[in-house]
Amino acid sequence: MQFDFRTLPAQDRYKLLIGCVVPRPIALVTTIDAEGVVNAAPFSFFNVMGNDPPVIVLGIEQRPTGAPKDTVRNIRATKEFVVNLVDEAIADR
Repeated sequence: MQFDFRTLPAQDRYKLLIGCVVPRPIALVTTIDAEGVVNAAPFSFFNVMGNDPPVIVLGIEQRPTGAPKDTVRNIRATKEFVVNLVDEAIADR
């Protein structure tokens, strides 16, 4: 079966992509905004891309309005984030 991503709606592309890697690991990415407010967001689109230099990639979508999500805004403002791997108890919830 072949899919032409140029012609598929974004929601259909997303569904195909999330089905490519199963099971996907889940992480809570924590950031802090300029006022010191902590944000924790669940992510399944993340991976390690290298160790020298260390590179972690986060796949962060925009809000339906096209606005950036809090995680993106916070990372751009502070240049920092933490990837927290979840255990089975959290993942089950």
